[in-house]
Amino acid sequence: MSKTQNTLRLALLASVVSLGMFSAASAQTAPPLVPAPSSTPVPPLAPSLTPDTFFSGKLQPANWLASDAMNEPVHNLQKEKIGEVNDLVIDGDGKVVAAIIGIGGFLGMGEKDVAINIRAVRMNHDEKGKTLLVLDVSKDALKAAPTYKPMKTAKSN
Repeated sequence: MSKTQNTLRLALLASVVSLGMFSAASAQTAPPLVPAPSSTPVPPLAPSLTPDTFFSGKLQPANWLASDAMNEPVHNLQKEKIGEVNDLVIDGDGKVVAAIIGIGGFLGMGEKDVAINIRAVRMNHDEKGKTLLVLDVSKDALKAAPTYKPMKTAKSN
């Protein structure tokens, strides 16, 4: 075999090998752009709602916005101010389940937060028609209540 034939065979062999490598590389599939579905299915949002009931266009006269309740004073049945709303607790179903009432203290110093079941909070009106948040509880009972300590929430994860 001549030197030229040897060179041609090596060149041909190199071409065949590189062509094989190229076709093997191109045969590999690219990863999908959309991630695979997770093993835990996500439940549908509000399955019982229809297009007619999905949107809330109007609030009822007795409804309050959370922003209206924040920092509102809370009174007892004797019309004494016993605290103010510092926060609202919303459960996994989107329902308000508790009001965090700040009691005691002065200008936020020495204040204690107490979680009150939202069903215990009533809305009454004063002589001028202003809506008041009212609890049927004494100041002493609130002072003796356990201090609310927030847990790590779903939002803070």
